[in-house]
Amino acid sequence: MAYLSSLLLRICVIAHIYSIMMAVDNCNGKVIKDIRRCLGLTQKQFGKVVGRRQEQISRWENSTVKPEFGLDAMLTLDKMLGDVGKRLSDFTQDDR
Repeated sequence: MAYLSSLLLRICVIAHIYSIMMAVDNCNGKVIKDIRRCLGLTQKQFGKVVGRRQEQISRWENSTVKPEFGLDAMLTLDKMLGDVGKRLSDFTQDDR
């Protein structure tokens, strides 16, 4: 029984990570800006969270470059948004 509980937990974690990755994959400049503003961060502060410079965040928000960041940054953003009652998937362009 403990094995099944552990397996179910792993499946839930994988599903959650997949949903975060899909949300990030659907991000555009407006979505990035909305997320950053929801968290009350400057571009520089947001850059520190996702491991990028302020200039890169500006490029993302101006849709000059498609946003890309690693799993650690995705999970950090998801947790930060969770602290304010939101999820990354709340901001995807598919919902707009």
